[in-house]
Amino acid sequence: MLVPRLRKYLSERQIIIAALGTIVLGGMCAAFIGGMFAQAVLTFVVGVGPTGAKPALDSIVQRNFPPALLGRAFGRLETRLQLTWVIAALIAVIIPMPLRIGDIAVAGACAFGGLAYLQVRERPVHVSA
Repeated sequence: MLVPRLRKYLSERQIIIAALGTIVLGGMCAAFIGGMFAQAVLTFVVGVGPTGAKPALDSIVQRNFPPALLGRAFGRLETRLQLTWVIAALIAVIIPMPLRIGDIAVAGACAFGGLAYLQVRERPVHVSA
């Protein structure tokens, strides 16, 4: 429900950056406030952020990849996204850390991802026959 409304005002790229920025802000707020309620709010933010950014990412892929490569592109994209979720969850289970440090780690990872994404230029993929 949120993404179509955001799309009226923001580009796909801005939606992705806003989602990452919201998670960074949520992580820093949770670290500052502390407590289980802050963790619940951060969990909500971490759930909503990627869910909102995913349609924007799909739109970028559909616009920049030729129709013949869309299946392969989406397959690779989904595989990488799922592996990232698994690795992040595995790190959280393997490395025990206080909640505040975990909140800062979430914020830092999303800040790094957002800054890295800002450095990437969107380019259409050309396929030569």
